[in-house]
Amino acid sequence: MILTVTMNPAIDTAYQLDKLIIDDVNRVSPKKTAGGKGLNVSRVLCQLGDDVVATGLLGGHMGAYMGSLMDADGINHEFTPIAGETRICLNILHEGNQTELLESGPEISAEELASFSAKFAELVAKADCVTISGSLPKAFPPTSTPAWSPMPPSITSPCCSTPRALPWTPPSRPRSSPRS
Repeated sequence: MILTVTMNPAIDTAYQLDKLIIDDVNRVSPKKTAGGKGLNVSRVLCQLGDDVVATGLLGGHMGAYMGSLMDADGINHEFTPIAGETRICLNILHEGNQTELLESGPEISAEELASFSAKFAELVAKADCVTISGSLPKAFPPTSTPAWSPMPPSITSPCCSTPRALPWTPPSRPRSSPRS
């Protein structure tokens, strides 16, 4: 199983416009997807037929809605619930341009991080490969990051990390392919 970690997921909402008219009404039909770098990885791996479990943090009505979007996409997921609201990111596609409005994400409590850490340890023990991708939530406690990000020494799963807000390099692991 490939475990994908998305600590700051978002409901990605895309609006396609022929022309964006500033200071006026622009009628749109939204396209909504369960977003975040890690969930993009999950989606592609699912489309390739891999066994994938997505994890991270979800909260509020948007978190519940994101769960239903992942279900619709066929993405297996085991996210940790949080009190804050999962963010929304807007992508306005207009006149060959792309304008993005990205929320920072919710604040994470020490208790929520501890709950995620326990879930992460449980899931990583079953994983053949782990990916950690994307940004971290607003006010994410940076001193706590080492508590969850490195895999336990007994785990030999390959790991890669691309979080934007985290200057972390995973420990060296033997290279192997999760596929036979």
